Amino acid sequence: MTVMAQSLWIKPESRPQRMTAADAGGPENMAHRPPINVNDEGLEQILRFLQVRPATFVESRIAAGRHKELAPLGTVSLHCCVSGAGSARSGHLMSASLMPGTFIVAPPGQCIRLGAADADVYLSDPRARRRLTVISAYMHVTCDALGNPFAFLEQPAVIDPSQGRPLLATMQHVMHEVRNPGLGTEVLTSILLKQVLIVCFRALAGSRHAWLTHLAFSHDRNIARAYAAMASRPGDDHSVASLSQVASLSRSAFMARFANVVGCAPMAALRQLRMRRAADLLASKSLSLDHVARMVGYRSSSSFCRAFYSVLGREPRAPHPALPEVHAYVDSGTYLQDPMQEHASDHEPAWP
Repeated sequence: MTVMAQSLWIKPESRPQRMTAADAGGPENMAHRPPINVNDEGLEQILRFLQVRPATFVESRIAAGRHKELAPLGTVSLHCCVSGAGSARSGHLMSASLMPGTFIVAPPGQCIRLGAADADVYLSDPRARRRLTVISAYMHVTCDALGNPFAFLEQPAVIDPSQGRPLLATMQHVMHEVRNPGLGTEVLTSILLKQVLIVCFRALAGSRHAWLTHLAFSHDRNIARAYAAMASRPGDDHSVASLSQVASLSRSAFMARFANVVGCAPMAALRQLRMRRAADLLASKSLSLDHVARMVGYRSSSSFCRAFYSVLGREPRAPHPALPEVHAYVDSGTYLQDPMQEHASDHEPAWP
């Protein structure tokens, strides 16, 4: 049964301009480069001016072996696994295991597919709950002149349960407040969700998440434009000359500022962006190595493999056969207000 709270529904704003998955970050952090520090001035400023306004909430309860899709909205979404086990997918961009304390932060307009683990997964622990429960919060997020910081992110970011588990009580507090609205409910839920997002920022900073790298130098608009051009189209034939034109700088000024802001030369950043995109595509296990190589600008698979190894220190792996899709119905429940609709697969019966 899916329950949607009506008290905080606010009509979504127009969908912001989104960059692509590679836009979510800067160059791959090498061993000699320190991890992003949550105390870095740029990130601290983002958090200082972060504003959160709740839109709506969904509680999904999915029986073992079944699945459901959450329709995208033009807002940031935060998905928290409260109980049970399963998985979450977002096209070719993200596939993650779910267990209590797993959090997923998804950018505006992202469709998330939830699947509960099969019944036999629970046989080893008879006390485990056989139903996957996920709380999804949809919210408008802005940050001063930067706008929506999640507009730079296309690939959903996953927070490990070891870091997300302490936030479970906060999310349950949010849902209690939504189910029992009173004076100041919207203000209180905004504060609680901001607390959760700040902890997510901190977790991603500690894990060197590339999206935060991009946010950290987004204050330099010239360099950010050039970087976005590489990140959004890593397979294009970029050059220092073309990128300096995008940045509206001379070649020498562009090279110097790029190295100072990003920490490496533009072509080195491009190679690292391409390999990160390739790693994400290969992780989806649905595309061949040759196809991925072409998508990131390599005509030769051997050249691609050498570049992949030089950047990531490992060989690219061919995708494994995709797991069979689970087709089953999920009760659509009763919506108290109409902002969202569930998307069932072609093999799922429609339910009132």
